[in-house]
Formats: sequence, C-alpha cells, structure tokens
Amino acid sequence: MTTFLDLPDGTLFPLENLPWGVAAPNGKGARPVVRLGDWAVDLHALEEADLLADVIGEATPFSDSTLNAFMAMGSSVWTETRKRLQALLSGNDPALKNDPDLLERVLIPLSDVEMQLPARIGDYTDSTRHAPTLPTSARCSEAPTTRSNLTGCTFLSATTGAPRRSS
Repeated sequence: MTTFLDLPDGTLFPLENLPWGVAAPNGKGARPVVRLGDWAVDLHALEEADLLADVIGEATPFSDSTLNAFMAMGSSVWTETRKRLQALLSGNDPALKNDPDLLERVLIPLSDVEMQLPARIGDYTDSTRHAPTLPTSARCSEAPTTRSNLTGCTFLSATTGAPRRSS
C-alpha cells in the first residue's frame, strides 16, 4: 500500500500497520489515534468530519478519551474502520487528501503529543483458575488472606457483585 503522505524510509508504521492508541496533543484533551509514520492520526477529527460514518454510523466512539467505546463495537467494526482509514490515507478516497484544512487537523506530529493509556480497565483477575480456591460458602470479606483468595474475591466481585476484600 502507498500513501500520498511522506513517510520515513523503513518506517515501522506504514498503512499496513496502523496501531490504535490514545494521545493528548499539546493543549488539547486525550483522543483516539492511529500511528502513521511520524504522525498521530486524530480519529476524533475524522469522526467529526463524517469520514468514518459509513463504518461507525451515528456512533461517536472516538469522542471519548479512551478506546473503550470503539473496542465494544467488535472486531468487524475494527476491521472495516482500518480499511476505511487505509482508503483515506492512501488517497484512494480523496476526501482527506483534497481538504488541506482537515488534513492539518487530522495529522499531528508525534513530537506534539503525549501518549496516554488507551483504555479504562475495570475490575479483573489474572486467571479464572484462582476463583475455585475461594470457599464458596465464605464471603470475600471473611476469606483468609492469600494471593489466590484475593484474586478469587476480585473475580467473584467482578462477576457476581459480591463484596470485595480490601486487603
């Protein structure tokens, strides 16, 4: 794949590799991006310009400061969004290429951004194998303090709403 943009020779981030992330441009809030060469491509700006509507519809997953809403849309939307971005950034769809003002808003030099955590992570456990070690009749707050039981309590709390042990 080729792009109408100048990419550094041997870049690890060509059109075939557009990693998702979240970046905060100087003086602006965090926003979802993909990396292309030495740029962060502002997905919120593309969303506002309705250049992703054919894939995401009326949803606004790139208006958030994380990728959570986009991730929740599922792999078929991720795949189609990547294809759409490749069409826009290759120039096969000239909507971005032919709009210099939009192009300036969409392409942010990496030197002008600070990368952020890409997602809000809720409660989790590192493995479901820990949960069975917690006695089923015990409340988490009454279970003995062991790594397995703390993880099991976290798992049970996350899946059943049981009270979580705090230490």
